[in-house]
Amino acid sequence: MSIAVIGATGGLGEAIAQECEFDGHNVIRLGSKDLDVRDFRACQKFFNENLINVVINASGVNHDKFVHKLGQEDQYLINHLLEVNLKGSINVASACLPGMRDRGYGRIIYISSVLSTHNILGTALYSSCKAFIDRLVKSISAENISKGVT
Repeated sequence: MSIAVIGATGGLGEAIAQECEFDGHNVIRLGSKDLDVRDFRACQKFFNENLINVVINASGVNHDKFVHKLGQEDQYLINHLLEVNLKGSINVASACLPGMRDRGYGRIIYISSVLSTHNILGTALYSSCKAFIDRLVKSISAENISKGVT
C-alpha cells in the first residue's frame, strides 16, 4: 500500500510517517519543499505521477493572535495560514480524488485539532481553519463513499 504523508518533515507528520513505515507500508514523505499544497497544479502532478492509496495530510500553519489585535503587519501571515490550511486542504483532496475514484479505493486522512471544537483565547484563525477541515472531510467522505473512497 502506498501512503503519502504530507507535512512529514516534522512533528506529528514525521511521527505518523515513521509509524506507517514501521508497519511495512510504502511511504512517500512530503514537506513544503517537496509539494506546495497551495499550488493545485503541483498537487495534481504529484497524484497523477504516483499511485497513492492513502493520503495523510498533516500540513498546516498557525498564527495565534487576538482578532482585535490583527493589523496590516499580519496580512502576510493571515494569507499564508489560509492558503496552506484551507486552499491546501482543498487542493490535496481535489487532486487525489479522481485517481482514487477511478480505482474504487482510497483513504484521505486530515489531521485536525481539538481546537476545532474548543475555544482557546487567541486561536480564532487556526481554530476556524481546523473546523473548516473537519467539515470538508465529512463532506468529501459523503460524496465519495459510493466509489470506495472515505
